[in-house]
Amino acid sequence: MVDGCSVGGRHYGQQLLDHYGVTPDFVILTHPHLDHAKGVAEVIDAATTDPDPKTWPRIGLVWPRDETTPSDLSHLTHYYDSGVAEQAVSAIFDRWERVPSCRLKLDQGDVLPFGEARLKVLSPAPATRTEAVRRWTAKQDFDSNRLSTVLQVEWAGLRILLGSDLVEIPGAGWTDVLAFDAEAPRHAAFKVAHHGSTKAQHPAVLTRMGPDDEPTWVATPYATKRLPGFQPGEGGAVLLGHVPKIHLTGVPRAFQNQGVTPSSYRLSDLQGPAQGLKRDPPVTGFPDCLVALSWKAGGGPPTVHHGKGSLTVERG
Repeated sequence: MVDGCSVGGRHYGQQLLDHYGVTPDFVILTHPHLDHAKGVAEVIDAATTDPDPKTWPRIGLVWPRDETTPSDLSHLTHYYDSGVAEQAVSAIFDRWERVPSCRLKLDQGDVLPFGEARLKVLSPAPATRTEAVRRWTAKQDFDSNRLSTVLQVEWAGLRILLGSDLVEIPGAGWTDVLAFDAEAPRHAAFKVAHHGSTKAQHPAVLTRMGPDDEPTWVATPYATKRLPGFQPGEGGAVLLGHVPKIHLTGVPRAFQNQGVTPSSYRLSDLQGPAQGLKRDPPVTGFPDCLVALSWKAGGGPPTVHHGKGSLTVERG
């Protein structure tokens, strides 16, 4: 379970797990921004009710610098004291202190096996973590998106890249990823970084190897920032310069204004005011605004499951 999912008072992370009747082996908060942290505490609470901690999932939040004292969590208080996502971070702190064995440090290069798959940590780079602490100590601003944990799921020869909110500007985050793992662009699917913002995209991650190299890219909107944008030069248009279509969990506007059925648009349709697109109001319940991908062992393209409110945007 990577990050939570919440709209208003509805936390979809735990609903998703309940829907599939599963409990997580890992719960990972990629960075403590509110749009990623909401719903995480609820997932942790539900997954740690058993008094036997051996049944608990491993719980991860990136450590801003190398650990010096195993029991010392004080160097993470910049997250907590900032007032961002206190509930999720405090839930993680609580379980770490109660059961240290459930703690994941999420160092770059860590590999976490689970079942037939494995999870590899691609970011942040150690130097970025050190810089974050230096800036916080000096009471200087630091963009926490630079500390985003990028994860790569590897299964049956497939690579699935979960881009979190890692940005290239500022901080050259994707440059660091490519320096660490030059194979990151060779993926079957990409959860596009930072809602498809222009500053989050790196050409080397997006550029395809040939006409048959057509991965599945999924982006999540950020309504208040109008992300992803689709005007020439904006993130959505940049993405469609590399693949013929992308999938979005919704239009970049308020949740209550999403549609009730999956829709398909051309890029030119969204180069007008996307907020003004006429769509039916949403229905309540689960699932609604989501895009799910499933593969069969042996390769081939995934089956794409579109929830209500989601959309496909095609080049042209």
